[in-house]
Amino acid sequence: MEWCEIMRENKEHLVKSIFKRDRIVTVEDLCKEVGVKEPMIRRYIGNIEAVSSINCNSKYYLLPDFNTFKESELIEIDGKVFYKGGTLQSALCYIVNQSPCGLDAGEIKDRLKTLVSALLPKMVSDGKVFRRKIAGVRGFVYLSLDGAVRKKQIAARKESLIQKTDTAT
Repeated sequence: MEWCEIMRENKEHLVKSIFKRDRIVTVEDLCKEVGVKEPMIRRYIGNIEAVSSINCNSKYYLLPDFNTFKESELIEIDGKVFYKGGTLQSALCYIVNQSPCGLDAGEIKDRLKTLVSALLPKMVSDGKVFRRKIAGVRGFVYLSLDGAVRKKQIAARKESLIQKTDTAT
């Protein structure tokens, strides 16, 4: 094994140990502690399959272990949201599809802890989510592309609106 490869493996091992110690880290912190520049740290992060936060402009990274995403593919730790699938768009699709009654923009923002209002119209036009205006809901409700799931989501949303009206009177 060449000296350069040994050094790379040692640095990568150091990056893993920092993740184990701190759980959530930034590229800047890793650069300082490991003593290498950002492109190399990003390579190490990719090699060890760390996941970036979908909020906070992907500033934070988490090295998932076998328990990290055991309960859900989306987790929040100290206000930082991580999605097993990686990107904000894929996380948005996931939560919309998993939602029993679809989600409005405010509900999506609350779940993902980031603004999504600029992203939602593009996701609709790209065919990633479906949106519909439902009486009693301010703005649109974002729903699954799967017709059967979407039908159940709409029915559940309408039912929840009826229940809210009944309890308010």
